[in-house]
Amino acid sequence: MPKNYANIYKLSKQDFENETQNLWANSIPNAQANAEMLTQEICNEETPFVLSVEAPYGMGKTYFFTRFCEHLKKNGIPCIYISAWENDYAPSPFLYLLKEILNFFDEELSPTTKSKITTLKKKGIEVGKKLLSSISIQCSGVEVNLGSFISSFLKDTDEVQHFKNEFSKKIKQLHKNAPLVIIVDELDRCRPDYALKTIEIMKHFFDIDQVFFIIPINKGAISEAVSAVYGQTVARQGENYLRKLIDKEIILPSPNKESYKQIASSVITKEKLKLALDNGFIEDNDNYNGFAIIAEHFGNYAKQCALTFRETVQVCETFIQYANNIPHKIHIEYLIFLLCNKFKKNDILTTSTLTKEHPYSGVDAPRVYGKRKILCINGLLDATNGFQYDRWHFNYSQLCRSSENFSSYNEFYGYIETCRKLMEEGKAREGDSRIKNLTDVINKAEQEVKEYQRKFGSCDEDEQNKAYYEKIVGNNLLIFSSETQ
Repeated sequence: MPKNYANIYKLSKQDFENETQNLWANSIPNAQANAEMLTQEICNEETPFVLSVEAPYGMGKTYFFTRFCEHLKKNGIPCIYISAWENDYAPSPFLYLLKEILNFFDEELSPTTKSKITTLKKKGIEVGKKLLSSISIQCSGVEVNLGSFISSFLKDTDEVQHFKNEFSKKIKQLHKNAPLVIIVDELDRCRPDYALKTIEIMKHFFDIDQVFFIIPINKGAISEAVSAVYGQTVARQGENYLRKLIDKEIILPSPNKESYKQIASSVITKEKLKLALDNGFIEDNDNYNGFAIIAEHFGNYAKQCALTFRETVQVCETFIQYANNIPHKIHIEYLIFLLCNKFKKNDILTTSTLTKEHPYSGVDAPRVYGKRKILCINGLLDATNGFQYDRWHFNYSQLCRSSENFSSYNEFYGYIETCRKLMEEGKAREGDSRIKNLTDVINKAEQEVKEYQRKFGSCDEDEQNKAYYEKIVGNNLLIFSSETQ
């Protein structure tokens, strides 16, 4: 099973070091530019601040933000990365936030100041007790009794403020000219009440100077959480409610065509397609079955399907499997077209998405475009104007009148061969210069058809080939069956 590099904090020490040497080497394009933009956003805003970064499911948010956390550290900005989803079993979001913050300070502060974290622990526990109303709670060896807590609460209601004061002191001890950034990821994977409560706690209990929260979210999921927790009445005003909790929203740009091309180029390599290349089923050129066009077609169809980062990688890996097992020349464009459509069906990607000249587009009805339009020779009869009328001219004119709508390449090339034989007979009658006009028309038509075949891999078995690709993409086990080959 291949390693999952999405969350660098789950990698081995060696893999982590390798990844952090060049954080953006294998990321989607513009990731580094987006990181620089977010860094400027952090430096320009006044704290406390909660920034939501919206991106749809699967667009690589965890991949980006685990690396962005390391990017900030390299730029002298302290940062904590927290996965909310891994902690949504906890009784309160406050506790896992507190735990991660305490661990961070324990690692970052010098030995002379570490002991002072005990005060922050105690104040945090008091706030946690207040939130949970449990009988007793123990955190990092510090226990608070409910009875004494209640007595303290009746005398002093500033536990939260005491906690904030201690938290603020610890941030100052970092001696950084930058805020403490806390990235709380995967909220949109949590149960709705927990996700929303996490954001509320950020705003109400951690609104402290020099604290900057980033929450990568799918906004639709959070809006649904508002509805699930507070009902339809509040949900209708969900936008306004979220604005009270989130200071600013930005959108993480989706990949463009070039982004998808780069993903395909990084996943689909000549080494991985060695079998197909060695067999000549994929050529090392820019023909219809050439390696050079693979990324271009992925850029086109993956973009039209709006595939996520994960889906694109999966489609690329599936393409490799097919390409190394199909026992003949690969129709690269149509295979990529079908795979993208299978992984992300929508109303946009249909056979009409293929260029109208493609032999596999519009095959259910007699073609009014595509191969049949090319399999004709226009202007052939006009080129005989002024010829002497005799038996040769009659035979040639009759032949010219049938120069359209050839049903096959075999028929087309056979017709051209017949024309050339007749033209050789006519040279003695009409002269080389008159016959040259006919030769030019025929050569041009032949060149166009051959270029079309080179571009699309079209042949007289187009219908059978199209059906074959649809079968194997529908059931990948069929690529190993001799019945479909």
